[in-house]
Amino acid sequence: MPSLNGDQICEVMEASLRLRTIEQTGVLTVGGCRKPLFQSAFTEAMITARDLVKKCEILGQPVVVAEPTSAPNCPTVGDLIIKIRDCVCHSNSDKRKVGFQTRAFNMYVIADDVAVEFGGYRIHLRSHFWAAVDAMEAILRTDPGAAMLICTREQARATMERERQLAERVASAVAQARVLRQIPRVPDGSK
Repeated sequence: MPSLNGDQICEVMEASLRLRTIEQTGVLTVGGCRKPLFQSAFTEAMITARDLVKKCEILGQPVVVAEPTSAPNCPTVGDLIIKIRDCVCHSNSDKRKVGFQTRAFNMYVIADDVAVEFGGYRIHLRSHFWAAVDAMEAILRTDPGAAMLICTREQARATMERERQLAERVASAVAQARVLRQIPRVPDGSK
């Protein structure tokens, strides 16, 4: 049975943590899709997810989810992620074109999901993308080296909470320092 090498396992850990961190921001949801960094988060998520698709290919397992894709030449959601990642990364190539037209980034809210269209390919974030991330993590957990290093949603939530608490402590310390600078110094009588 094929397995991942040490570098690939580290890449899985980094990609998993990054995707779960992006997920925790809420930007790639119906509630976050109108935020200014939506397209940037989507781009990073596609690039990162492509790396996980590759690791699943190394293990000999395609990335499949319950909701079928309607994209041409994309029998699995893993194939769809690859196509969209190529559209995102190769901006001056034919990968972004449908016929003779360059297809810009389009996003639609459909019920409780967000559909993103890029280069003639459409991916639904909840039913395709995040389901694919879950499927990839399940596949990658079959590799003994990667199993313990895949970041769960709970770990990503805990990491973000620690970062938020640290930011609050830093902001409080900065505010206290500003107050202390405003208190006049009392001369101690020495020169």
